[in-house]
Amino acid sequence: MARNLISTFTDELSDHPFELILVLNGSLDQTPALAGALALEFPQIKLVHIPVNHGYGAGIQAGLQAANGRVIGYTDADEQISAHESATVFLAALSGNYDLVKAVRKTREDGLSRLLITTVYNVLFRLMFNINGTDVNAKPKVFRRSALEQLELNAQDWFIDAEVMIQCKRLGLSVKEIPINFKARKKGSSNVRLSTILEFLENMWKYRNEKH
Repeated sequence: MARNLISTFTDELSDHPFELILVLNGSLDQTPALAGALALEFPQIKLVHIPVNHGYGAGIQAGLQAANGRVIGYTDADEQISAHESATVFLAALSGNYDLVKAVRKTREDGLSRLLITTVYNVLFRLMFNINGTDVNAKPKVFRRSALEQLELNAQDWFIDAEVMIQCKRLGLSVKEIPINFKARKKGSSNVRLSTILEFLENMWKYRNEKH
């Protein structure tokens, strides 16, 4: 949630009225204080506080529900995607006629193991759900409001990205992918672990069987 990231993003979208929602998903560190200071500096910022973290997907859903506007999207704030490229995806959604505009990571700097995991996951996902799109978990994902309101998102965890793509397919919504560069993480570490991968696979199997 670096100040430079938000500053660049607001500059990129300066010709359009917008709000930038920061979801504080049960944060126990200094993040709420930093977010509060940013909200005082940037009037476009709207804070959503979740006292207890119920999962990544729960945080995404809280942010989407709090959003206004004719296009609504979400992304991460770990700076692995530049503010410029995030803004490019949002601008494509504003100017186009697609129900969903999303990123696809054409270059990756997060290591061979993550690339291998993502490749296998995407292949399995396409086989199980007959979805032609690539890079299921890539963000930003930006929706027309009318399209977002058709989705019934329930995933509380990392499966929310997959749930979005599955429901868009089943509803016949149009999807456009924008290539972006995915950088190495500057700070902290990824939350993707073996348990996360197994959770992905379990969720795919459950979703496929429950929805048919």
